[in-house]
Amino acid sequence: IYYLLIMFLYYFSVSVIFVLVSLLLSVFDVKFQKIPLIPVFCGIFLILICHFVFNIREVYLFVISDSIIFLIYFMVRKISGNKLGSGDVYFALFCGVIIKPLFLWLFMLFNVLFTLPFFIKKSGSFKLPFIPFMSAACCICLILTFIF
Repeated sequence: IYYLLIMFLYYFSVSVIFVLVSLLLSVFDVKFQKIPLIPVFCGIFLILICHFVFNIREVYLFVISDSIIFLIYFMVRKISGNKLGSGDVYFALFCGVIIKPLFLWLFMLFNVLFTLPFFIKKSGSFKLPFIPFMSAACCICLILTFIF
């Protein structure tokens, strides 16, 4: 029962940090098309502390995941000629600390599926706040991580 309590505290802590940071950054992205970096790095720091305190055996998985997702988003930003915002790349860094490598492909798939209808309807150049979609995709992957 001690193990269940520890795992509950771990999942609850990570979830609360994720929801608070994601909501804050989503509002900033929708309203201003810019995000403050301090909540991103504070969120990464707090979630890493949760991993080290409650689940140190799997910290390396989250570091691998974080590196992969950051590199993918960084490359997409460079290939697209900086059309993907730097805030989106930093938020991907935040999401990578939460998602295990097994679920990265689902994260990318949900990002595409959530934003595809907007690109089909709109033609030409427009700015789409991407962090709310990334938050939704990360939330689904976070729930799947807790289940599996």
